[in-house]
Amino acid sequence: MKHAIRHVLGLVSIGLLVLPLSARAGAETGFYAGGSIGQSTIEADVDAGSFDDDDTAWKLFGGWNFGWLPFLDVGIEGSYRDFGEPADGFLGQKLSIEATSWDLFGYAGLKFGPFGVFAKLGNSWWDADVRLQTDVGRLSDNDSGNDPAWGIGARFQVWSLQFRTEYEEFDIGDTDDVSMWSLGAAWTF
Repeated sequence: MKHAIRHVLGLVSIGLLVLPLSARAGAETGFYAGGSIGQSTIEADVDAGSFDDDDTAWKLFGGWNFGWLPFLDVGIEGSYRDFGEPADGFLGQKLSIEATSWDLFGYAGLKFGPFGVFAKLGNSWWDADVRLQTDVGRLSDNDSGNDPAWGIGARFQVWSLQFRTEYEEFDIGDTDDVSMWSLGAAWTF
């Protein structure tokens, strides 16, 4: 009986020692900054057909995690992103779209120790250069605006370092789909 009580007390003691470490492994409260790289997709209906292409994309982001509750992340996040320059050829012509945006999101997530999932909703202020290369010459146009955006993701965080993967979608102008998959890292200060 004494051995069983010692084992139980030993396990409880170890649990009490590990509990603060597992809580510390979750999302940090405060300002964070980071970057991500991934792939963007732009799909649109154009006069000569449909446009559908991918390119390498990247973003720099920063935000504030309020950390009010033990299992809940709530915050704001801003980012600058470059969607790359997807290009698609059809009917002997090459159409390319080079797009960038500034974004502002509110987000909420659940954290389970070092792991977490999150969703975000916000707005994107975008700028797009559209170029059409034909046999006769080159035509270009510029368009800009602001439209809704949303995203979902997962993260793994130890101390102040966070790794994340995200899918984000943007309702940009007359496009059918503008989206970005990315992998990134952030540091909480």
